[in-house]
Amino acid sequence: MIKAVKKDSGSVYYMRIKKHACPNCSSQLKVIKMKKTVKANTEEAVKFNFTAAGHSLGEKVKFIWYEFKCPECESQFTEDALRKIEKKAKKDAAKAKKAEKKAAKAAAKEAKKADAQEINQDI
Repeated sequence: MIKAVKKDSGSVYYMRIKKHACPNCSSQLKVIKMKKTVKANTEEAVKFNFTAAGHSLGEKVKFIWYEFKCPECESQFTEDALRKIEKKAKKDAAKAKKAEKKAAKAAAKEAKKADAQEINQDI
């Protein structure tokens, strides 16, 4: 994919350009363009916003947005859903690293304690 120069990590632009891995199978996701024409008086119109700058857009509006699709497992994710999944994975990785560090510290403390007891027995 294209490398972005823009550093704003909260923007939608960065989200689309950054490389993403599929949460299910870990293959690289592709960006796909989604298009849908929606009439304002249908039940489906509830999912879409028909106003811009305080004005109504009209009765029939073509909406365009981007989603991520996995070429291997055919999973499809919206930008918001993928952002939440990646944020949770990052938190879980940080939590696991913290637990691992805590366990290593406890093991080092136990080893030090065992060495001290061994030295005391030799004396």
